[in-house]
Amino acid sequence: MTLTRMRKFALIVALFAVGVGLVFLASAVHGVAPLFVAWIPLLTVPWLLTRPEPGDPPPAATVEPSPGEERTTTPD
Repeated sequence: MTLTRMRKFALIVALFAVGVGLVFLASAVHGVAPLFVAWIPLLTVPWLLTRPEPGDPPPAATVEPSPGEERTTTPD
């Protein structure tokens, strides 16, 4: 599933709003339980930012040389 830039932005704003909302909830109820859940939407943001966008080229396959094999480069 690819997301457009605007959808990514909207989801990121929503995730941060949920995280901040949970901190305010913890403050309002004078409890710490919401703080244990507040990190989940914030950790979702890096995953969301690395999702491909429409029109992005597919990732190129890279082949690593085996140990002991010389890496050769070709001039561009």
